[in-house]
Parts: sequence; structure tokens; C-alpha cells
Amino acid sequence: MRHLLLLAIISHIFSCSSPSETKKGKAIKNDYAKGFVINQLSNGEKKLLIYHPQTGKKIDDIIIDKNKPTIVIPLSATHLSFIDALGELSTVKGVTFGESIFNPIIKEKLKSNEIVNLGQDAAPNKELLLTAKPDIIFTFPGSQSYKDQLNITEIPVTEFLEVHPLAQLEWVKVFGLVYNKYDQAVHYYDSIKTIYNTLKIQKSETPKNIMCGELLDQHWALPGGKSLINQYIEDAGADYYSFGDSNTGSTKIDFEVIIDEQKAINKWLMTTYHLEKLTREKVLAKNPKYTYLDILKVSDSTSIAVCNTAQKPYFEKGIVEPHLILKDIISFVKDSNSSNEYFRYLYP
Repeated sequence: MRHLLLLAIISHIFSCSSPSETKKGKAIKNDYAKGFVINQLSNGEKKLLIYHPQTGKKIDDIIIDKNKPTIVIPLSATHLSFIDALGELSTVKGVTFGESIFNPIIKEKLKSNEIVNLGQDAAPNKELLLTAKPDIIFTFPGSQSYKDQLNITEIPVTEFLEVHPLAQLEWVKVFGLVYNKYDQAVHYYDSIKTIYNTLKIQKSETPKNIMCGELLDQHWALPGGKSLINQYIEDAGADYYSFGDSNTGSTKIDFEVIIDEQKAINKWLMTTYHLEKLTREKVLAKNPKYTYLDILKVSDSTSIAVCNTAQKPYFEKGIVEPHLILKDIISFVKDSNSSNEYFRYLYP
């Protein structure tokens, strides 16, 4: 019996190694990402399997063409950043929400009509999309599908459902596979991963409590207790104060809960959208209830840091440079002003 148990343990260890043998080929093991698997098939082809990172439900599987695409449509700005990291922006012929894109090359091409603005990401303009004649559309769950209607290859990208910054970054491997630049993508990922993990801070015995979110209407909107920002804050050596929430996505709680528990908060890390430079005065003007927040009354300029997404490409480019976001948050936790690529102290 003991011998059989040992054999079972050894078998389990080898089944988890990378790459692992599967009935469908060799699966290349990921470090963090749970939303995709790349299988090396026995005939030399590669199969890409897409999953929901949190539920494990399979979404699609695609045999990847060995020929690099010449025309692609990314339905999300984050897809653009992956493509840019591989030096393949010239293949992009259409985008959604073009007016909100930060990438300077894409913005210039939109102005000169080299790239079409397809409108909404969930339901892009069908006629304009057909005019672009893409080889591939990078989609996401919930977006309109054209695979059956138009016979266009679609690759669902579920990176936004990953809850670790390096898991999101690891999706660059999928784009590397599509563009026949897998080795380059792995090198990019490995270099950023090394920097990120080197930056990580060990928690002290009394870590600071960091609050996130903001008032929207009458409720406090905040990232869930197991969301991406929680990982960033943990890696910065602090605790994310989630007010008891344990969701992976965003959530809302009564503002009274914030008031009741605010004495436990050391700092406020806010991600918001504001067309002008954000100051304490303008935050207070956004909602009268903000006057009840003690942290806005504190004269210490290091108590609040803001990422203004109207001016910073946090949701677009941050996905391929998580080390810079972590560096900012570490700087904030340490009461330093040494890094402000995305987050900076709230103006007085």
C-alpha cells in the first residue's frame, strides 16, 4: 500500500511538470495565467485553448496558423499594448473607442484614416469591419461574434479576468504565438516578471492598510477583495482593506461602512477619471459626502495617491508594464515620491 501511494505521488508530480504530456499533445505550462493553454501537437501544429481564468470553463480552441497575420482587429485597447510590445502595430487596421486610445502611433493613424474607428468594443461597426478585411479579430467574452457569419478567425482574450498582474502580462505569449514571435514574447514576459518579483516587498508585522475605490452616486465603488489591485498592494508590502469583500471583480458597498471603519485606513489609493488635474478641493466638490472622510482632512500629502485614467494609460498600457505600477505603489506605501509613472500624490 505504501509503495502504491509513493507511485501515485510521483505520477502526480510528473503530470504537473512543464511541458506536460496530454492526449492532445504537449501542454506548455504557464507561470501565472489560467486563461489559456498552448498545446504543441504531434504534427507540428499548435493549438490554443482559451478558458475563463476564474471558473475554468473552456471558451474556445483554435489551431494557430503558422503564417503571421497581416491585418488584425483588436477589440480592446489592452490588445493593442500586447501587439505593440511585439512591434506589430502595422498590422492593426481597426480599433474600438478610438477617441479614448493613448497609443501615439494608433492615434496618428486614426487621424490620417489609415485605421478605422469601429465604435463600441462589444458591438463594433460591421460594415467598417468587413471593409478592413482582417485575418484575425481579437475578441473578449461578451463581444459580438463574427466567426460563423464572416468566417474570420476570432481569438478570445480573457486576460482581464486574471487576478494577478503577471498572469495578465503572460498573455503576451498568446500574441507571440499568433504573430510567430513566441520566443520574443517569452523573453519580454520573463524580463518584466524578473523585475516585478525583484521589486516585491516583504510585509512588516504591522503593514499599512490601503483603501481603494471612490464614491459613485450614493455608494462606494471599489475593487473586490481578491481582485488585481489586492495583489499589487500585497506585493508592495501592505494590506488591501476591502471592508470584508472577497470578490474578484468590482463591487459596491454602503458609504456608511466606509465611515464606520475609516479609522483603520492608513492610505487611499484611488483610480478615477477626471478631465482636469485632480486636487483635494475638486475631489470634495465631486460629492458632498466626501467631507465625512477623515483622510481628506489630513494635511499629510502622502496619504492619498491618484491615477487619473483620463491622463494615464493605466487600463491600456499598464497591463504590459506591471512592474511600473508596482513601483508606484511601493513608493506610495513607503511615503516616498520616487516613482509616479501611473500614480501620484493628490494635489493639495
